Amino acid sequence: MKLAIKFSNDYINVTEQKVGADIRIGKCVRGEMPEGAFQDGIVVNTNLVADALKKLLKEHKIKSRQAILCISGMDILQKEIKIPKSAPRHVRALLKNELVKSDALRGGYLFDYIPREEENSDGLECYSVYLLPAELIRNYEQTMRRAGVT
Repeated sequence: MKLAIKFSNDYINVTEQKVGADIRIGKCVRGEMPEGAFQDGIVVNTNLVADALKKLLKEHKIKSRQAILCISGMDILQKEIKIPKSAPRHVRALLKNELVKSDALRGGYLFDYIPREEENSDGLECYSVYLLPAELIRNYEQTMRRAGVT
């Protein structure tokens, strides 16, 4: 079982699910977000959020500790990029080059990508590229570690 976790200013939402050929939902639970601990997509107080998440998991007897986080916020950027068809090992470097050329890769940002399933007659592959502040990622990682979730 894996956890899907979504934080908001008011709540912590957790869905326990079995992921395979299809997705089977185990439990869906919601707990209160401690006041001021999470603001507009940013974990402001990692200790408070981690403690609230641990409490929620324990309270609902959720044993799973592998998680997928749903992250949103005003500092998250999304860009569509087309690059020539390439071996998978070259895709990240080609996308990074395009981000640098377009001045989209800001200092202190990390990026990840997923291929788009579009037919292209021009020999190009399309990718959705997501850019996130490294500090935002570190806060989420620290919160998850403190909560005992990976």
